Amino acid sequence: MPLVPLLFAAAAVLLAWSARGFPLDPRWAPALLPLGLWGAAALRRTRLWVHLGFLGLAALAGLLALAGPLEAGLGVMGLALMAWDSADLLGWQGEGRALRRAMGRGCLRSALVAGAGCALGLAAARWRLRLPFWGLLGVVFLAWLALWAWTHALQERGGEARGNRSESGPMK
Repeated sequence: MPLVPLLFAAAAVLLAWSARGFPLDPRWAPALLPLGLWGAAALRRTRLWVHLGFLGLAALAGLLALAGPLEAGLGVMGLALMAWDSADLLGWQGEGRALRRAMGRGCLRSALVAGAGCALGLAAARWRLRLPFWGLLGVVFLAWLALWAWTHALQERGGEARGNRSESGPMK
């Protein structure tokens, strides 16, 4: 399903262009480069094009946030992350029902994470916190520690298969 990440990339480029008021300036032509890279990723189905397309969208989001509204830059970055997360669908070779289920769950999870990141980025830009450097470093370390503990707890939930599903039946 190569169309899903390509649609997210197109939405990111369209959001960046609309945030600046749909200018017809030729300097906006390089903004189509990430879309071309995602198109190459959809056609070639190699990870290199996916990486380059994501880096192009991240650069576009950074430039937009520096030159224009921060909210639009965060939105473009959120859509870039959703395109990155859905890039695994480029090589999908399963049945349609499993694809729809994976797309629904994956896109919902990706949208929640990207939305939370955009909300935190917007809050960090709007709020004026008075923490010293070492306090900020401590908060970052605690956040990393919490993420590390969370991922290890999720990894330990898996276990061995139960039942006789992995064994073959008797042969006659």
